[in-house]
Amino acid sequence: MWEIHYHQGKEQLKNKQADLAILHFQSALAETDQEFLHVALLEAYLEQGLIEEALEHLRPLLEKHPETAVYSRLLGDAYQSQQSYLQALHIYNQGIQRHPEHLSLHYKAAQAAQAAHQFSQAEKHFRETLALAPDFLEAQIGLAEIYLSQRKYEQAADLYEQAYRKHPERTDLLIQWFQSQTVEDPGQAIYLLIHLAQRYPDLKSPLAIHAATL
Repeated sequence: MWEIHYHQGKEQLKNKQADLAILHFQSALAETDQEFLHVALLEAYLEQGLIEEALEHLRPLLEKHPETAVYSRLLGDAYQSQQSYLQALHIYNQGIQRHPEHLSLHYKAAQAAQAAHQFSQAEKHFRETLALAPDFLEAQIGLAEIYLSQRKYEQAADLYEQAYRKHPERTDLLIQWFQSQTVEDPGQAIYLLIHLAQRYPDLKSPLAIHAATL
């Protein structure tokens, strides 16, 4: 019977009916205590914005199963939803101590640290994320933002260039790449536009679009 509740709950989530999904997952858990059912219920709580309910369900789970990485991630996510970024960062870091190569925990820790203005920790976790997944676009962008906040414009420009090369449809990355190279000397903007257009003929169109905004 619990299988029926689980599958019906998943269907309700697909239909954006998180409140109904919660009822199904709770019914499934009343019959069997399995990790994936707890995860499904917790994700439904978070999607529905029921943060206190998620926290109440999660805390005893993590105390009982501190080795379970997904519980650390979800507890951190719940604190992030409350904008309790330092608490979230603490939870993610605890999870990372047990799972040092867990991609999601590092990325979530980087986001929480960035939101809490803990930029050295954010840089560390974004770097760890990219060491585990070098093509992780959002981590590249996050690390570039950290570099910009630290006035490391060359490093930021390098990351935006790498990201744009892999995602040429993202002209916002091109503009960030351009801006991070000219932030210290805006007078070089036109010269840099000409240089980039000559060096990279495929960029002429999006560069021309941005030049019109200068």
